[in-house]
Amino acid sequence: MPPIKSTIKLPHPDRHEVAGSSVDQAATYIRRLIFSGVLAPGAKVPQDQIATALGMTRVPLREALLTLELEGRVRIEPNRGAIVVAVTEQSARDTMELVSVIWRFASEKAIARSTPEIVHELTAANARVQKAMDLIELHHAFDAFQEIIVQAGLGTRLSPFVARLRHSPDIIYQFDPAFAPKVRRTAKLTLAAFIEGNFEAMDTLIHRHYEEQVNRVLPLLLKQGLIIH
Repeated sequence: MPPIKSTIKLPHPDRHEVAGSSVDQAATYIRRLIFSGVLAPGAKVPQDQIATALGMTRVPLREALLTLELEGRVRIEPNRGAIVVAVTEQSARDTMELVSVIWRFASEKAIARSTPEIVHELTAANARVQKAMDLIELHHAFDAFQEIIVQAGLGTRLSPFVARLRHSPDIIYQFDPAFAPKVRRTAKLTLAAFIEGNFEAMDTLIHRHYEEQVNRVLPLLLKQGLIIH
């Protein structure tokens, strides 16, 4: 089946999508297009339109698409471009389960390798989670909080791989705003468990977070047709 041609009006990038490197900006923006339903499964990613919307060349955009291909969000076909891949409910659940297993390994190593500098960095990251003013900002803050623990446990070589698995679109909390207080509580209690060296408590907290996110958010995404059975 040929890709669906994307003749769409693209939304204006928000402030989170004009931060970081050009590659990060493009990847974040395209994720939002996919998870907000602007780009449906099977649609061809309109690279020229996106480059214009973001005010960049297609060079960083192509790099962003390679990242998204590794995440399983697009499929790059020779002479055809990047095609949006349908996300199934089962693949989403499997990914969350895998992330939970990797988190257990990373957090145990992070506690064993904890230093005052890591505790200070994690404390500051938790403060940003608690002070986040909107749901997208909260997503980025909590993601950064988790990244500190993963990097402390796995180092900078392996953590980018885990980030690709863990990374969900920054609009995901908008599908269930009531989830926000639970995210803040998870960060607060995880920090306390890390400082105490309580690995089992950390593992339980994050496992519960991912499990609840799947059970609360996936049905909403299914209902809106953003993922399929």
